[in-house]
Amino acid sequence: MLRQGLKSVASAAAQAVNGRVTALAGPAVSGSLRALHSASNPAVPSHAEIQPKITMSAVELGEVEDADFIAVPFLQLDEGIEMRQEGLLSAADSTSLMVALEAAQFKAAKEETHLFSILTENGMKHFLAVGTGKENGTDDEEEYEPEFYATVAKNALKMKAKKVAVVGPEMDEVPFRAVMESFFLAAETTGWLKSKKDDSPAPHAMHVAVASSDVEIATDALKSAEHFYAGASTARKLVNLPSNIVSPSFLADFAQNELGKSKGMEVKVMDRDECNEMGMGAYLAVAEGSSTPPKFIHVTYKGEGEIEKNIALVGKGVTFDSGGYNLKPTGSQIEIMKMDMGGAAAVLGAADIIRRVQPENTEAHFIIAACENMISGAAYRPGDVIRASNGKTIEVENHLPNCILAQPSPPFLPFRSSDVSCVSGSLCLRSSSTFLVRVISSAFADVATK
Repeated sequence: MLRQGLKSVASAAAQAVNGRVTALAGPAVSGSLRALHSASNPAVPSHAEIQPKITMSAVELGEVEDADFIAVPFLQLDEGIEMRQEGLLSAADSTSLMVALEAAQFKAAKEETHLFSILTENGMKHFLAVGTGKENGTDDEEEYEPEFYATVAKNALKMKAKKVAVVGPEMDEVPFRAVMESFFLAAETTGWLKSKKDDSPAPHAMHVAVASSDVEIATDALKSAEHFYAGASTARKLVNLPSNIVSPSFLADFAQNELGKSKGMEVKVMDRDECNEMGMGAYLAVAEGSSTPPKFIHVTYKGEGEIEKNIALVGKGVTFDSGGYNLKPTGSQIEIMKMDMGGAAAVLGAADIIRRVQPENTEAHFIIAACENMISGAAYRPGDVIRASNGKTIEVENHLPNCILAQPSPPFLPFRSSDVSCVSGSLCLRSSSTFLVRVISSAFADVATK
């Protein structure tokens, strides 16, 4: 059922992997991102060419071996410091660690770090003390974790560490996403479309050992976190790419070649003529001014077992929004209107997560009306009256693109849908998988059962 697959994906743990120490490779984010582009456009690299070479595994507490350093978070007190995580060291070793930090005058200020070595009961160990600042007075005692893991990741990459160890968070999939995303986001590159590549070498291989009191649960949590990171990374990359690459055909090609080949997934792409037959006047009016043909993309997922829950996400897919004849002026951020397909990117990222999680008893629809809003002799004009597929007529006063999401549900869906509009563009660009978790959870909460 959906609660096991979507809203509470943390409890729908991936199949347990045998073995006390299990390696988890970096997420195979939707692979090609190579699609239709003209000879004048830069080639889009595959994810394998730019993916950080990071692996993760869950290990027993106290059995971290050969790490370049073990990262430990510290709380800043009014007088002194306090270790935030317990269990990695014996009482004697913890005392030695605190003595070393006191001698170094480590204050545990936020993002303050100190690398040092002490002789432990198991030999010489290297530690990275990371300050997390003072308590913020909230009930969320784990709020420090994302910043802590991000600081560890940045220091590990700067030091070119080959293996680092952290104590895993509480047995919940959400903070485990913080562990995974911190390392992968810190190592992600964004300059792969530049003609002159950065002089810095490609990210080196690194392994992250996540110490835990329950390796099986931690392994499952890491696997689930992997799915969400992969979907979020897909959304970010799609939003990051420019409009001369991400066309409606690009999104359709991506859906067919990446999502459509997965178990339980089916992709239908409708062209202009098919959309016209369905009476999609508002959508096609937006596309009229562009030489780039529109593509209506419908991705369907059907999980195993009897369907108990239906959901649908509809993403705004305007790959560039010029404003039409109400042209966006300088200062209106027209240069970032490539992000107007951010809703589509979020929906495709959510679909990427669903195809990996494979929730049972669930049918999910991911719908994108992809087009460009440009200017030409065929473009719609202010004052035009246009008929949408639900029969409503729309008088254009200023801006039309949002009208393509105006009706409660596309005509071929027998249930209500949730839409994700362009506001998600900037969120997809800069945020982690938390946004996509909210998209999926919101869909679960808002969409009625068939």
